[in-house]
Amino acid sequence: MHLRLFKCPNCGHHMRLGGTRCRRCYSEKPVVYSASFIAFLGFVSGLLAVAYLMYWVLTHIPATQ
Repeated sequence: MHLRLFKCPNCGHHMRLGGTRCRRCYSEKPVVYSASFIAFLGFVSGLLAVAYLMYWVLTHIPATQ
């Protein structure tokens, strides 16, 4: 069983995450459906989460006198 996440915008064939073309009509897969783009989005969201956590920690450090 293969997980098919997307539909081809041209023919409606269900497409897998890997590969660069539709296996039915051989049209190019849109960039937003590529594995590298999804990995990039995961990386950016991870960086944003780390930046937010660092901000939260630094703003909650008690001030010393």
